[in-house]
Amino acid sequence: MTDSAANPRKLSRADRIRSIADFRTLMRQGRRSHAGPLRVRVTTETSRTRLGLAVSKRAGGAVRRNRIKRHLRTAFRNLRNDWPKHIDVLVIVSDQHPETSFQNYAEWFDRAVRDACRWPKDQA
Repeated sequence: MTDSAANPRKLSRADRIRSIADFRTLMRQGRRSHAGPLRVRVTTETSRTRLGLAVSKRAGGAVRRNRIKRHLRTAFRNLRNDWPKHIDVLVIVSDQHPETSFQNYAEWFDRAVRDACRWPKDQA
């Protein structure tokens, strides 16, 4: 049983960007975009849709950073079927920003990925 089959709220290992080489490739070659406090890098040269997160200590304490990551993972699970297939997405949160809702993170995330893909919202 896979991780996501055991717990549908959890991203499987295959859904996460985990290697330093993949992070570096995204930083070098990924298309850039930003929305709110989120900086996003996207590349389409992959075999499946994956997520990588980098939340700096400057964004807040451990509880706050984990809450931000939890919001971003949930937004990724909800939005990935609306985005182009087979993309790697790296989200970087490096600055302090006011406490905000899940809805704001989801909107910022969606806008940044669509801008990086240069792909309009009404297109599926």
